[in-house]
Amino acid sequence: MHLVKCRDTGHETRVGRVDWLVQWWGGVELWVVQLPVAVQFPVVMIVVLPLCLGVARLIDRVADWGAKNPASGSDLAPEPEPEPESEKVAA
Repeated sequence: MHLVKCRDTGHETRVGRVDWLVQWWGGVELWVVQLPVAVQFPVVMIVVLPLCLGVARLIDRVADWGAKNPASGSDLAPEPEPEPESEKVAA
């Protein structure tokens, strides 16, 4: 952590490792909110929608991978189901 002076008040505050991301996001959010609605809509549709779709696909792939590869040595792993017997047809 290191000390940074606040732009508004001049007070020194401690800044952590992810505070830069929080400050950046606050700036982006403020910029988008100040745009006219006619500009906000295309920005959201062109930038935010594909970003959310990509994150959703990533989460889906990680969940699929986790379902296919359960933790080894887990007592919760289901036992394999026996193969069904073929039906015998009487002649």
